[in-house]
Amino acid sequence: MFRKYMGILAAVVLTLALAACNGDNEAKDTDKNKDQATEEKADQNKDKKQAQKIEKIDENKVVATVNGEEIKGSEYNKMVTTITNQMHMSGKDPFAEGNEDKIKDQAINNLVDKALLLQEAKDKGYEATDEEIETELEQIKAQFGDDKKFEEALAKQNVTVEELKDQYKDVVVVDKFVKKEVGEQKVTEEEMKQFYEDFSKDAENAPKYDETKGQIKDYLKQQKTQQEVAKIIEKLKENADIKIEV
Repeated sequence: MFRKYMGILAAVVLTLALAACNGDNEAKDTDKNKDQATEEKADQNKDKKQAQKIEKIDENKVVATVNGEEIKGSEYNKMVTTITNQMHMSGKDPFAEGNEDKIKDQAINNLVDKALLLQEAKDKGYEATDEEIETELEQIKAQFGDDKKFEEALAKQNVTVEELKDQYKDVVVVDKFVKKEVGEQKVTEEEMKQFYEDFSKDAENAPKYDETKGQIKDYLKQQKTQQEVAKIIEKLKENADIKIEV
């Protein structure tokens, strides 16, 4: 459930973040570790080729409809790539036996959830202004250092600025919806201490509780928010007309 509602809306952003991390790592390579960097890059290229095999769906093919709204193969392909990248970053093998079907199912589920949330948010009048979208875009640009690196990252992901703006428009709309409809979740000291105990008992050189309590609180608040969002999605599914075509 971690970062679920943002994850399903920011597929392009997540893949761009991965590209940025790769770029930073390559920039920091010394002669001593160039061979290792080359090896890692080869592995990433291999993963990318395999991911393309998984996502091979015609861009114009309708993969699902949600209350009459069509979801196309182009969206599905991007979601498959994002999930594959996330699994790779977490140390999991996305191409292990049985994972291909899981990735496909998760991609469709994420896209359906995204459509339901956006439809509900828009039905309730939530909108994103041009200024809000530009602000989000500038924050992402800042992570790349300059416009050239940002544009290179976009090109690597085969994404245009307008497509990225559309992604952020969705993110802003749903974020407003969640903040208003779900509200800020409360976290008790007892919950934070219990989380810390569970985390630290198996961790080597774990930081002290006081050093991490702020992060723990943010994480638990986010976790509770995502649980509430999941409940909203499940409720929306009860009356939704959903057709899966793949």
